[in-house]
Amino acid sequence: MTPDDTDELLQQVRRHDTAAFTQFVRRHEQSMLRTAYRIVGQIADAEEVRQVLLMRIWQSPDQLPPAGQLGGWLQRCVINESIALLRRRQRDQRQLAGVSETVPTATQPPDWDGETERLRHALNELEPEQRALLALRFDEQLTLRQIAEVLGQPHTTVQSKLQRAIGQLRARLQTTFNQP
Repeated sequence: MTPDDTDELLQQVRRHDTAAFTQFVRRHEQSMLRTAYRIVGQIADAEEVRQVLLMRIWQSPDQLPPAGQLGGWLQRCVINESIALLRRRQRDQRQLAGVSETVPTATQPPDWDGETERLRHALNELEPEQRALLALRFDEQLTLRQIAEVLGQPHTTVQSKLQRAIGQLRARLQTTFNQP
């Protein structure tokens, strides 16, 4: 896909062309879902983040940036909405805790692979911002410079934060994998 093709697609989306929007969704939905999932930790929540953002884009397509900035802009939107969702859930849980001493939890899917579950658990113990960095680097395979651009932070700051996130993940995994 060339920048000219992307520019044309975005122009059509801005005109509320449903076929163009469908193509836009198909092009970006998996990346949006992967990043959201790494941050929120639940597929249903990640789908909600993606859906909310796609609805906002459809309702206000003029907010779309130029083609050259689209990828970073979408990632930043996913990160922001994912963190906002987690904050809303934490606020709701605190409010429910005041009503009831026990808050029911969703049934977890069967653990077919213990290592995968331990990794998921260790990732979920990290701060949402750290999960976002790891998702951008390893799931989306962005370079440090690209991540810095997406987050609007200096390259060296991103590098330090990423190293800290990897170190904390490594420490949590060592603790987790050393348990019986």
